[in-house]
Amino acid sequence: MNISDRSTDHKDVAAAAPGEDGWLGFFNGEWKLTRHIRDFLGAREGEAKGVAIFSCAQTPRTLHCRENMLVNYGGRRWPAEQQLHWRFSGGAGELYFADGRFFCAMNLKRVAESWRADLVHECGEDFYEGEIEISSENSWRLVWRVKGPRKDYTLATSFERQR
Repeated sequence: MNISDRSTDHKDVAAAAPGEDGWLGFFNGEWKLTRHIRDFLGAREGEAKGVAIFSCAQTPRTLHCRENMLVNYGGRRWPAEQQLHWRFSGGAGELYFADGRFFCAMNLKRVAESWRADLVHECGEDFYEGEIEISSENSWRLVWRVKGPRKDYTLATSFERQR
């Protein structure tokens, strides 16, 4: 994946490596999120700010992720929520919609001084290409590039651990 808006902060990345609880332990907790929205078709930009809370789900090796945010886009502001389930097995994982439908697979691998995973999701005629980059024990990014007959946008989200 070639996304030009990559993080360059690689400090403390060794501490971000999976520990005893693997990636389940890394993601678990509360994260401040800042999402930049860039719509290439409508030539508009916006942002969303809020929090992502990863908490243990009823299914083993699974975290429930709930994002709550305020979106500011196209001259309007509104609250938004998204929920996914993240299931882990070693460095690999799968993401599921809240209703249990499969969303995408991920396989976190060490690349230079960070951990990365490429993500792919197909939805009808729309194609979602994503990348997770973990640069430290307290920050990570998720970038989605979305293309389809009526879509052409990027969502670049930075996550900072809340203490």
